[in-house]
This record gives sequence, C-alpha cells and structure tokens, in this order.
Amino acid sequence: MTTKDSRPKKTDSNRLHDSKYAGETTISKRAIQREMSVTLEDVAKKAGVSRSLTSLALRGDPGVRAERRDHILNVARELEYRPNIAARNLASIQTRTIGIIIGDLLNPFEAMLARHADAAARDAGYESVVSINGVTDSATLASARTLMDQRVAGIILIGTPKQSDIIEKIS
Repeated sequence: MTTKDSRPKKTDSNRLHDSKYAGETTISKRAIQREMSVTLEDVAKKAGVSRSLTSLALRGDPGVRAERRDHILNVARELEYRPNIAARNLASIQTRTIGIIIGDLLNPFEAMLARHADAAARDAGYESVVSINGVTDSATLASARTLMDQRVAGIILIGTPKQSDIIEKIS
C-alpha cells in the first residue's frame, strides 16, 4: 500500500526560505525586483545626504567635495545602485541614444558600418539601439517610427531602401 506524500512541492518562490535549498542559486522575482528597485533616494538616505547632492556626486559634478563624492559612490556600490535611464532621459529631455537601422546584418560591409557607427556613438557619449528590419520601405519606416517614439537623438540608415519619400518621412 502506498501513501500519498502530503508535503507541499518545492517551487522557486519558496526555495529561498527553506534551509534544504540554502546552497542552491535560485533567484526569485522578489530578489530581482529588490535589486532593481534601489533608487537615488535610497542611496541618499543611506549616505546621509540630500537627493540632489547624491545626484551631483553620481554624475561627477566638480562642485562636490572629493570625500563626499567617494562616500556616496561607495554607498551606491554597496547598494548595487544602477541609474534609471528612463527617468534620467525624462528629466533631461535627451535620450543620448542613437538609432541604427540596418538592412542586412549578414552583409559584412553593413555589419562593419553598424559596428563603427555604434563605436562612434559610444565615443560621443551615446548609446545605440540597432534595428535589423530595414529590408523594405515599410519595415524601415516602422523601425524608424519605433525609434522616434523612443525619442532617439538621431537615426542612422545602413543598407536600407533609398527612396527619398521614406527618408523625408523619417526626417
């Protein structure tokens, strides 16, 4: 005669709380959310300074004394603070992002141009977002509209259809 095991099944959400699973490296949604939810205010509070001073220190403003900046940076590292780029972009009205629409990533010349465009953007302090969807006019236009909705600072077209009406719509 067999008896049914009435113990609850172990799931990812309760493994972190069970000593039997203490050695496993299971990451729960809560742990990810907690890590991602460290805000500028959290850093400021733990450092014992204002939010504005924390912001200035994290941006490397020369008006912040070196010892204060070091303290704030250490706290930010300890809390594993990552800046909220979306919030920064809203506050500054600039995304510091360039869109690159490439027609054919398998074309070595186009891929090389995209790599160089990305490197040039980074050298100028920009990030790049690449869309590999520029094979047809409608796909190029759809990608460009998506990038414009993200408020990119500019769009680079590589190996995409060259019809002037599409380029006019993008610009």
